[in-house]
Amino acid sequence: MTNLEMEELSKVLQIDSLKESNSYKVGKLVYTHKNDKVVVTGNIPVTVIQELSMLPDVKTCYLKQLLSLNKKDGEFFKKIEINTIEEFVLLFQYMEDYAVSKMGLIGNSCDLCDEIIEETYRNILNKVNLRMSNDEWIRKKHYFDGIYEDYIKRLSKKPFFKKEKAMMEYDYNLNIRKNIDNFDSYVNPYLNNSISLKKINKLGDKLTISVDKPSNDGVMIKVVDNDTNNYVIYERSDTGFYYEVGYDFKGQFTSFRHAFELNNVKCDKVGPGERIVISEKDHKTYFNITTNQIVIDKGSLMPITLEQKKKIYDEILTASAYSEDITRNMFKEKNLIKK
Repeated sequence: MTNLEMEELSKVLQIDSLKESNSYKVGKLVYTHKNDKVVVTGNIPVTVIQELSMLPDVKTCYLKQLLSLNKKDGEFFKKIEINTIEEFVLLFQYMEDYAVSKMGLIGNSCDLCDEIIEETYRNILNKVNLRMSNDEWIRKKHYFDGIYEDYIKRLSKKPFFKKEKAMMEYDYNLNIRKNIDNFDSYVNPYLNNSISLKKINKLGDKLTISVDKPSNDGVMIKVVDNDTNNYVIYERSDTGFYYEVGYDFKGQFTSFRHAFELNNVKCDKVGPGERIVISEKDHKTYFNITTNQIVIDKGSLMPITLEQKKKIYDEILTASAYSEDITRNMFKEKNLIKK
């Protein structure tokens, strides 16, 4: 849990931190946020953890492991760690019901879990613009205006002499641009108008959204197919962004990344700018879209050939197909595809 996630969650739950600390005291438990985790200390009933560990669609692997390790003091755990908004809300609400049950009453706090989680995510996402296009982000930063503008002009400029090779390269440039944009919209569902994201909490343990202080443009979305371990990630910071898919193809794991790095950041030898990185078992390709140059494995930086550009284009289509399979099918499964 990032600082922003903890901050917004505490507002929704209406709990105040202890003076000049990252700790929150609720009842007899103390919740301390540190290093993207929350450490809970006090008497945490084993029965509550057992109930939480059996819930579906929640990241409770740690809680299950905790039970198997049997690290408890009689009927209580003295200390546990929780890592997600979902875990925090569930523990918080279950502890409220536990306190009510000790008074001989029946609690219904757990009925509010989905509502609390949804409101927290909604407040967080209101602070970051996940629908910001790459073009908007690049222009917003200003660091790379000159080279980026040159690239845009080159992309839109048709060859003066309409030779077959020049026209083919021009067509590939346009198709690469179009399909890279498609790839990005599959990886970051907020760029995909065919997907409804109003019920974020329905996505359960397949979607991770992590955001930090919006002044730094910090945001990360990760979707994992639990059946195949294929994944997509979108991450944005103050100095760059990337869209990535990782997939297993016939026993060989491949990752495909579309990224942009500003020129004030130390980059690999392909240089700063907009680029594609394809990683296979013993093979790595770097293509700098902005400068139209390529590096293969440990070779030198060279102008990209038409044949190499064709291969890059084919890789984009493959990466897009896997990305769509991961995200669109997941949202379809949760009935979040717009009719």
